[in-house]
Amino acid sequence: MKPDFKPRILIYFFLLNAFISMQGQISANQAKIQIDQLLQNSDFESATLGICLTEVKSGKMVFEYNAKKSLIPASTMKILTTGAAIGILGKNFQYKTKLVFTGEIENSSGTLNGDLIIIGSGDPSLASQYFRKKNDSTSVVNEFLEILLKKGIKKINGNIIADNSCFENDLPDNWIWSDIGNYYGAGADGLSYMDNKFSLYFNSKDIDTEAKLLPLSSDLIDLNFDSEVVAAGKKDNAVVYGSPYEKTRKIGGFIPPLKDSFEVEAALPNPALYFAKSLKKILQKNEISVNGNCKVEKNDRPTTELFTHLSPTLDKIVYYCNLKSNNQYAESLLKTLGLKKNKRGNTINGIAAVEEFWKSRGIDTKAIFISDGSGLSRSNGITPEQQSRILTIISKDSLLFKPIYNSLPISGISGSLAGIGKGTVLENNLHAKSGYIERVRAYCGYLNNQSKQTCSISVILNNYACSASTAKLLVEKVMLIVYAIK
Repeated sequence: MKPDFKPRILIYFFLLNAFISMQGQISANQAKIQIDQLLQNSDFESATLGICLTEVKSGKMVFEYNAKKSLIPASTMKILTTGAAIGILGKNFQYKTKLVFTGEIENSSGTLNGDLIIIGSGDPSLASQYFRKKNDSTSVVNEFLEILLKKGIKKINGNIIADNSCFENDLPDNWIWSDIGNYYGAGADGLSYMDNKFSLYFNSKDIDTEAKLLPLSSDLIDLNFDSEVVAAGKKDNAVVYGSPYEKTRKIGGFIPPLKDSFEVEAALPNPALYFAKSLKKILQKNEISVNGNCKVEKNDRPTTELFTHLSPTLDKIVYYCNLKSNNQYAESLLKTLGLKKNKRGNTINGIAAVEEFWKSRGIDTKAIFISDGSGLSRSNGITPEQQSRILTIISKDSLLFKPIYNSLPISGISGSLAGIGKGTVLENNLHAKSGYIERVRAYCGYLNNQSKQTCSISVILNNYACSASTAKLLVEKVMLIVYAIK
């Protein structure tokens, strides 16, 4: 039986941290030798590790290890997307979601003879969990309700239409089937709503028995379910399968045994329609009758504006995009860039806008391969050197640096880095975006090293043959070594 590498790497981790604390700096050559030793284990024979450390003030590369290898970056790709978004749109950019109507309002009877239309602009934050009021999970529809009540509208002789035509509402071509039905595979929509996800709940009994799917809490989601979820393990390993506009969802995998109302989050199949239905429901609850249906379609008819909802400023959206690694936010930003720069809100034009932006900042994009805005695709590729250079450029730009830096998790303290470097010299000295998909671990951001220099850092590990947690420990050790380089 192959010995378990994890206990040994944990021991090495604590010895290494103690050594660095006592002995101080090491040379780049010593660092390379130590990293080579770490990679000698059979779990990493198939792996590729890339590292680049650059001192941001001088722009000098302090250390590199396979820095020119193009590797899969996972969610660290969000740095390119959010950086370009701030650079092109500005940190104070706000999305505008308009409530308009066709026809006329009869003031005497409070009747709207026409359709009520919600026109989206790609705002990913509408009723998002990150921007909800504490006791108000549907602030946008409540806002719209208040406008209609103030107008004295009591009846709508028409439909409620969700116009999400600002975006081409499809997913990136090479997202994988086992991702797109799950909450993290929720793509961008021209009229996103509630993070484009919903919750499923299960009751599980003894191990290896089938878990029972409970009825949906919302009557506004029209879906059929085929569930084969089994009680096993200690984590949520359920997988939801289904394309965005299909009405059937197949659910497989595992959830822990002996759980009541265990939550599994899934991608919402038609966010714009759900938004329209939610608005209709709250209007009817408040005695505004609606005679028509809820539809999703582009409106080309003349309209009268009732209200414009403004999103939070872009720097706040970017903050949650990176801190929470929200894929839907990132894909929305990408399509927004496509719309603003290249006249069409789709993935291809968004990618072109991101590439054009970084080229204009002096980045050679030859070995950068962009397939989406979030990093969920395994077709993305970037070299650690390019990633480190992009972060160095950001550090020198007064408009870019603060919004991006503030959005990065902090080692030992916040976000996905809360468990990285806790109790070591890395704690509070590394501000970085993390990335994780199957067989990929990556981190990029800013490291205050032992020499009191601020450096941009990129560490990407691909195709390891161990558990994700063991790979995470390896990368943590690597960053400890890099921290000590003089």
